[in-house]
Amino acid sequence: MVCMKKKIIFAFLYILLFPALLFVISGDFIWPEGWIFSIWFLGLCYTTILYLYRKDPALLEERYKQPLTETRKAGTGMSSTDAWPDSSYGSLSCRLKQNGSGYRPVSPSG
Repeated sequence: MVCMKKKIIFAFLYILLFPALLFVISGDFIWPEGWIFSIWFLGLCYTTILYLYRKDPALLEERYKQPLTETRKAGTGMSSTDAWPDSSYGSLSCRLKQNGSGYRPVSPSG
């Protein structure tokens, strides 16, 4: 459990980078909307991590694992292309051809 505490402390510090980067990029430290968003973002992230740490530490431990470790094997489950539409024209036309829809794409160039 000591390792999990180190991961949580690292996550808390890592999450602080996003609001800091937001203010650096904006160039304005006195930005009310940025402060409101940062407080909301930090509160949401921290409460989620603390809730999982207290109520379901096994789920939190699983979320910290690297992809494709012992619980997730390559080629199993749903891939990202199944869950989200692909913006790539070629990938979409290939999937339509594989489904046998009879769709023949027209090249955007004419």
